[in-house]
Amino acid sequence: MGVSDIIDLIDRDNEVYTAVDLISIAKELGSDKHRDPLRLIIDTADCLHRLYGGYYNDWICGGQWCSAYKFIENFCRTCNKTGIDLIAIIHGCGYPKHQVEWYHIESSRRMKSSRLVKQLKFKGVIPDKNKWVAPMPLTMCLRLAFRCQTELHRCRLFTTIDDHCVEVLQYFKRKNAYGLLAHKSDYLLLGAPMLFDSVALLLARKFTHLNSRQVSMESFYSRLGLPAGRIPLLATLLGNHLLTGDFLSDFHHGMLGDESTYKFASPLERFTKLLKGVIQFITALPEDLHLEDIAKTAFGKNYSTEMFSKFQSSYHYFERHQFSKRVKHESNEEINSTVVLAPIGSQLQCSDRDSSIQRESDTPSTSNNVDDALNTGYDDAKDTSSDSLLLNSTDQQLNGEPLCSAQIIKVIKERHKNGLMCPEIAHIMFQRQIWLCSGIEDECNNELPANSFVFREARSYIYGMLLDISHSTSAGNLVLCLI
Repeated sequence: MGVSDIIDLIDRDNEVYTAVDLISIAKELGSDKHRDPLRLIIDTADCLHRLYGGYYNDWICGGQWCSAYKFIENFCRTCNKTGIDLIAIIHGCGYPKHQVEWYHIESSRRMKSSRLVKQLKFKGVIPDKNKWVAPMPLTMCLRLAFRCQTELHRCRLFTTIDDHCVEVLQYFKRKNAYGLLAHKSDYLLLGAPMLFDSVALLLARKFTHLNSRQVSMESFYSRLGLPAGRIPLLATLLGNHLLTGDFLSDFHHGMLGDESTYKFASPLERFTKLLKGVIQFITALPEDLHLEDIAKTAFGKNYSTEMFSKFQSSYHYFERHQFSKRVKHESNEEINSTVVLAPIGSQLQCSDRDSSIQRESDTPSTSNNVDDALNTGYDDAKDTSSDSLLLNSTDQQLNGEPLCSAQIIKVIKERHKNGLMCPEIAHIMFQRQIWLCSGIEDECNNELPANSFVFREARSYIYGMLLDISHSTSAGNLVLCLI
């Protein structure tokens, strides 16, 4: 349980959503010459099941890529003809900061795939669309499909670098976009101003309507019963990628109460009860309570310096990246560890702006200037500045050995940003990690090797060429992350 379950909870609340037709909105905006066209950003990581085209009959055997490509072509053509400026953003980040979250997602995906294989093997029944699992190469194929539409139907394509949700919202603000098509709790907690549900995305057969659901942020905040100023604290106490559920397990058990009351409850019912308990806990806090005192109150006897460091990093992460606040890129400015929780609806007050803390100390990072990367990572013009994430890697070393030359870093950065190459290449070059997602395979069959080991020799050659093994010893530090 954590912040990722919030989106599943509000899916059942029809009052938070409003049905909309994006084509009708685009025509209304287009009729006014003094207003910008409808600029729609689509997070492809949340739209895999819809961008696949809804062809669920053949997904179990790998998918019909011609049908998927045709759907994307029709989708981009319809947006272009109706005046929708479509911008597709690919998830190009690695998972070092979200390693625990990635592990739980892939473990659940692996168990789901195993059940699907058993159903096919013993019952001979094709699973329904509710049990759909995205094919492993789907993200790569969608990137290539959108890349083909950039010139045909004026669709723009970009790839994130370090923190996907934060960079998407930064790009949203910089390009003055109208709406974001996604399905993720982080966008709600970070305050996305105009959010459309990607799960409800539906393109009519005659391409006359593009339907979705708009999320009402006012209704969302009213359902929570908390002002926007206390959303960072809610996201921290529910658990996230910085402060995982392992550290919050005792606190969550205290919020849930007696185990007998929720022992046989569904995960969503348990999360609903947990959310209500956390909201009551936050509402009862005094207005002038320090952040450290909140952590001591929440964790009790289990309070430690490490736990407070994670608690503090998580809180500052959600407070600093709120969409309504103007992000300041000041590399020498840090937030003091003694932060006063301001009155409801007001901002935080810092007692000493010059003292520093270690932000996100529990997660490895390739750069300390992440905000600078967000500020310069998605300019349409050529970016030759040295303050982006990938360019900062020139000064870094791995075991005393430089990662690669500045020219190579510049080329990788440009191609990665524009979606011209597979994002895993940047992961290998700068993070020394490769993340292989689980797929549909029969694990009980000992005659065939696992999917992750089939092309191991081919990957070894590719790693050798990328890392230049003959002149470098850093290739031995490559980490293969799989479930």
